Amino acid sequence: MAGEVHVNCTMCHALAGDQCSLHGVEIENPAYTVCAQFRAPDEAADSPPHRLPGLADLSPDWIYEIDTTGEPTPLVQVARRRRNRPSTGKLPPASDLRAAQPERGQTDLVDRFRGALLGLAAGEALGFPAEGRSPQDIEMIYGGPLAGMTARIGRRHTWPVGQGAKDTQLVQLVGQSLLEAHGALDADDLAERLVRWLPAALKPGKSTIAAIESLAEGHHWCVSGVDSNGAGGTTRVVPLALLRHRQLGRLRQEAVLQCLLTHTGAKSLAGTVLFATAIASLVETPPGRLHRAAWMSLLERAIRGIDLEASARLHEVTLALDDGQAPHAVLGRFKTGGFVLECLPSALYCFLRWPQDPVRAVLTAVNAGFDACATGAMTGALAGAYLGLSGLPEAWSRALPVTDPLLRLADQLHALAEET
Repeated sequence: MAGEVHVNCTMCHALAGDQCSLHGVEIENPAYTVCAQFRAPDEAADSPPHRLPGLADLSPDWIYEIDTTGEPTPLVQVARRRRNRPSTGKLPPASDLRAAQPERGQTDLVDRFRGALLGLAAGEALGFPAEGRSPQDIEMIYGGPLAGMTARIGRRHTWPVGQGAKDTQLVQLVGQSLLEAHGALDADDLAERLVRWLPAALKPGKSTIAAIESLAEGHHWCVSGVDSNGAGGTTRVVPLALLRHRQLGRLRQEAVLQCLLTHTGAKSLAGTVLFATAIASLVETPPGRLHRAAWMSLLERAIRGIDLEASARLHEVTLALDDGQAPHAVLGRFKTGGFVLECLPSALYCFLRWPQDPVRAVLTAVNAGFDACATGAMTGALAGAYLGLSGLPEAWSRALPVTDPLLRLADQLHALAEET
């Protein structure tokens, strides 16, 4: 086979961290897998594999997707280092697959971790003045659309600039739980932390409150969750997504588990898996090399079988981006309420509309109002994971009172990720 061919395994729908059921290879790359062999689902596991038709003629400078008939479809042209494959035609061992991945500097990865956490906190702080308000109310209260960090003006109280809320608090809570458990997701510890956190929580959702009160009453975390499709269990998954950024299969399972403590709705679970996969894959995506179609395909496969409407909303995001519709019209149709399939697709749209411009992306998201904290936090986390802290405005970090704790958390998560 000439050169190196990277394909998505669409026959078994395996993701990074999974074991490909058809080809027996563990998948390392968050966005693509290396599969050069084909074994039909009804064939015995020890039967000799077949070559995928036409693979020997493929250019090594393209990433291909192989459909169930074995036909290759080019997705995107890339420049990748070639390497020799064993003459037997067998897949190389996992160590070789890992070595073939693009080398990433430690500093760059730390920067991505920092960017994801600071981006989330900044997005929530930018959205806090618009929380619960319509776009018309925002313009009336502040004299126009929000253009930066602003103090929230209320009827009886004015909140300081850079004020965060529940999403930033929960990210710190989940991150500390992971650190103290040495990288394990300890649901019992997380449940105890949620109970202790509730009295000091800033603007938690009704479902989150009800679930934590159930925990406080002595109910086990496996039955404490509320049948809700809110976004309360989604935004807090960022530390877990960073820690498991090279283990998407494990991340998918643990993202569901941590969400179940408070939200059990299928749409909420799908949204949590989708957001976690998005953050984890962006951390590993070279700057300026995000291929939208391949990335959206990865997200769709991550939530396949969980909720059909969530998959459909991903398709709607793609259509809105391709049609070039005005952002206010798109967000007005998607909505930006607390329902996870409103705020999350809106955040994905804003990020993908301006992947290199985090300011415009986040401000567009928060000026749509309503659950502006969640929409802004998600958009900021996506932008930060992709661009890193160095790609975010310094003014955001200076305005946030939680910058130092979040930077320490990011560094500790990175160190833990390198150990595990």
